[in-house]
Amino acid sequence: SLHQSGNLVDAGRLYRQVIRKSPGNIHALHYLGAIEAAAGNIERAKSLMARSLSTSPPNLMFVENYATLLCQAGDFENAILVCRKGLQLNKTSAILLLNSGMALFKTGQLPDALRQFDELLLLHKEHLGALNERGSVLASMKQHEAALESFGRALMVDPGFVDAHINSGTVYWNLQRYEEALACYSKAASLNPGAAIAWLGCGSVASAFKRYDEALAAYDKAIAIDPSLSE
Repeated sequence: SLHQSGNLVDAGRLYRQVIRKSPGNIHALHYLGAIEAAAGNIERAKSLMARSLSTSPPNLMFVENYATLLCQAGDFENAILVCRKGLQLNKTSAILLLNSGMALFKTGQLPDALRQFDELLLLHKEHLGALNERGSVLASMKQHEAALESFGRALMVDPGFVDAHINSGTVYWNLQRYEEALACYSKAASLNPGAAIAWLGCGSVASAFKRYDEALAAYDKAIAIDPSLSE
């Protein structure tokens, strides 16, 4: 109850009490791991969540949460292994298929990643994450028109999906179709003025058109949002 109400400090204290009395309590281990993850203690969170999978078979939701954490932490090799085991429990888990596809993509296993996203889309044809990530995989495979089609499908489901607008803009940029790229980046920036990458894209296109004042203004907005882009 404390956890669900957002009182993570007191919830964590009680979970720790449970674990001291019952070190194998998978629920206390898992939910304390979630609290540690929220606090940015990723290695501690990973350790606790891994311990929560000790039952046979493991709790599927715990496997899904652990796989998500591993992907968010950039531990893609282990995420692939966890997803593989989880999909043996439930081959239709949308969370595991999505995380597996993303982890395979991040480790350069592009055909396998594409298969995972396609499998997910067979189950959920309007899954925004799968459509967007599938487009990113296709773009990395230089299948630009197929990538744009996948992003377009995502935008048909949700016209306000900022990531799909940005990713479409990047494909158009790579194709040197600058007007279309600018339209996509500008749309993303209008939908989410805090999207630094959208402003970066606007700046790049404006620079290509030699509209340097406009480019500098867009770059300044990007840097103000994310100073790490300054270089």
